[in-house]
Amino acid sequence: MTRVIPGIHSVREVLRMRPDKISELWIREGTLHDDLNEFHEKARQAHLKVNRVSQKRLDQEVESHQGVIAFVSESPKWPSTSVLKNEKKSLIFALDCLEDPHNVGSLMRSGWGLGIHGVLLTKDRSAGISAAAHKVASGAFEHIPVLETPNLHAELKTLKEIGYWVYGMAADAIQFLAQTKWPSHVVLVVGAEATGLRKSTLSACDALVKIPQMPQSHSYNAAIAGAVGAYEVMRLAEFKSTQRS
Repeated sequence: MTRVIPGIHSVREVLRMRPDKISELWIREGTLHDDLNEFHEKARQAHLKVNRVSQKRLDQEVESHQGVIAFVSESPKWPSTSVLKNEKKSLIFALDCLEDPHNVGSLMRSGWGLGIHGVLLTKDRSAGISAAAHKVASGAFEHIPVLETPNLHAELKTLKEIGYWVYGMAADAIQFLAQTKWPSHVVLVVGAEATGLRKSTLSACDALVKIPQMPQSHSYNAAIAGAVGAYEVMRLAEFKSTQRS
């Protein structure tokens, strides 16, 4: 599946990580500022196909692009169960029907910074691996393996069978993040923006955890909740951050 990657930061990262998988690069017509000129030169050196296209054509493809779009044929490969099992310490995000691509992209970016090992995405009722999510992620998709699955419950069960513990984030949970004794292999599940975790996902969770918040306040944004949760896991489990390519 071809990924549509817009934006200066995301395109810079894909040019750095997998230039040979770029099938085409679109750059805005007209005078090029420093970033776009850099991309044009790198693409020329790598013998990539570059199309100079109008602002209108770029807008038709992606709403927000900063003058550049890359079309890419490959993503980081999802690790095998043996690789995941043999990680000394590991954290995976599972995103249960997140519909806002900005939340997906933001969680990818936070996960990249914290060194998570993968992201599970639901195929149905999900923003998925969209151009908008790529733009917000600022290159994180080039480092974190993503698996889109039609059956999140089954994937969580598989991970549990190889030693992972599944923790769902829920505002009505009894247990706080900071009170949790985290194991070495964790899946942190973030639910949909409006409805939270589905029943099938809840049934796969070993425990539910929450972030402290003021009484009567609104629940946390999904991207913020996931980032805070991942940080607490890393901090309390004393994870060593790693970056995947």
